[in-house]
Amino acid sequence: MIHAFKTFFILLTISVLCSNCNHYYYAPNTVQTPILQQRHDAEVSLGVARGQNLQGYELQGVYSPVKHGAVMFNYFQAQGRNRDSGGFNWGKGRLTEFGLGGYLPTKKGSAALFAGWGQGFVENHYLDEGNSILHFDRIFFQPTIATQGKFFRFGAGLRIVQVRFGKGQITHLSDTRELYNLQQIEVRSPLVFPEIALNGGLWIGPMTMGISATLVNSNRATIQNFSKSNISFRTTIALQSLWRKPKTEVLK
Repeated sequence: MIHAFKTFFILLTISVLCSNCNHYYYAPNTVQTPILQQRHDAEVSLGVARGQNLQGYELQGVYSPVKHGAVMFNYFQAQGRNRDSGGFNWGKGRLTEFGLGGYLPTKKGSAALFAGWGQGFVENHYLDEGNSILHFDRIFFQPTIATQGKFFRFGAGLRIVQVRFGKGQITHLSDTRELYNLQQIEVRSPLVFPEIALNGGLWIGPMTMGISATLVNSNRATIQNFSKSNISFRTTIALQSLWRKPKTEVLK
């Protein structure tokens, strides 16, 4: 537990202090680590995300329509701006994806395995008044595990992603460094790399108030100007508590 909190603190410090004027062409969203134990279990999460020189929000959900099977939804939108650039140096992006998977209940949580696909884009505007738009597809594969105690909840996951960029749209861009980055992304696409996730929170009834940290674990991502971290402050609600009556003991 102490090691997990140290990791959260280090990643959060990096996120707050990294406010350079680099442009990013990919940012990780939060890895869901759901707790699913039976049919009709469901969770929905809303989070405020902070990464390297960007901020945004996330909406995520997972639902089990059949025993040991579930569907997943992720939506992530972020933007960044260099405050010293007079409003000319900014970027924004969006990702929407869906997944299918299975889960195994444990005594206090569950282990899950999901795979999915999504689409998104990244748009950047530069100091020389040029701009670029990159569209991409992403395939992901993620094993996760989560557990819940009396007051706290913890989860961990490993997500393997393949990001495939289409041909970029570039207008009036004269910055040779950014042109080189865009060219290398196009040449090296698709890119495959892992993302590591930890999360924890305070559990209050059906609601968990917590923090999630997702880290891109790839040196190639640094070369391609990918944002390597996402810290998300989020609220998760176990929706099954709204329609499932608590079990009562029958006296004999």
